[in-house]
Amino acid sequence: MDPKNPKRLGVGDRATELLLDEPTFEALAALLRSKQFDRVRPARPADKPFDPLDVVRDEGPTLVQSFQESTAQRGGKFDAILADICAFANTAGGVVYVGAKPGKDKLRGITSPAQVEQDIRKAIGERMTPQLEAKIDVMQSQSAKILRVQVSKGLDIPYALDDNKFYVRDEAETSLAVRDEIVALVREALGFDPIMTKPRRPLSLKRRQNPPRKMSAGSRIIVATARRPRTAPPRRASLSPQPTKARRRRSRPTMQPFIYRKWVSRLSTATSATATVSTRFATCATVT
Repeated sequence: MDPKNPKRLGVGDRATELLLDEPTFEALAALLRSKQFDRVRPARPADKPFDPLDVVRDEGPTLVQSFQESTAQRGGKFDAILADICAFANTAGGVVYVGAKPGKDKLRGITSPAQVEQDIRKAIGERMTPQLEAKIDVMQSQSAKILRVQVSKGLDIPYALDDNKFYVRDEAETSLAVRDEIVALVREALGFDPIMTKPRRPLSLKRRQNPPRKMSAGSRIIVATARRPRTAPPRRASLSPQPTKARRRRSRPTMQPFIYRKWVSRLSTATSATATVSTRFATCATVT
């Protein structure tokens, strides 16, 4: 081991414990070739046995677990425990660790777990609506006593605290349910699907007794096809021939109206000028 860095292990410092059927080389080889990872774990000293609460504390608060270090009435610590229980019942179930906090700090625990368990059961029976069952036991960790409250998802949701407080679990936090969340809980309790507008109805007794028959190999399948829509009859061809594209081009004027008027005005001007010149030539000839 590196004396400057205890986390840097040397040769022979990383010991591993293996659970073998018998202490032989064949059993060791068979375990290493298999995928039974639950039979392999890092070696732990005898004075520090495996503590499952350490693993839970390393994970921290999640959707299905929470930590409440204190049970004091002052400051709303005891009400926070009841809020977590109500939220787990309305969401997906979970565990509340009373007397513990996440992380690797030293645990404080609770001094009288039996009294705290009695207080929690009494509060659940008096303040929780409808009635809810919770499993409570005591855990020992680091010479401290921790109360573990296990709550399953309720069968009669939504559950309320003090008749008007509906709590839900949102990732790692417990919060009061808003209107849409309360409506979703009620719809779930009534048997509505999220995408359906009508409640699910169980199969009738007659349908249960007479299930649909299975088709045999020689059964005939009749497929009904939709009728094609009726179309209008084709129009009769007219006797007079339709003008072709060449004829339509010939009927069009070769010049635009504006250009046509311009050329007409020029021709009239030229005609008047020619008449004037011819008149002058005629006058000159007479004079001569």
